[in-house]
Amino acid sequence: MNFTTKHESRGWEGAAKRAIVVIDKQGFIRYLDVHTAAGPPDNDVLLQVLMDIAPATAD
Repeated sequence: MNFTTKHESRGWEGAAKRAIVVIDKQGFIRYLDVHTAAGPPDNDVLLQVLMDIAPATAD
């Protein structure tokens, strides 16, 4: 079986997928990214989401 064969209804058969989920304190999903191992997430977008929901801290 060729695990890199693309199937119309199932996407890339055998390709591992990874997900990043950010949930805020109220339980709302603020960020969801599902990607294959070959396609890393956009860390700048993820960092911005985390900064938007993080409480402000005084230095």
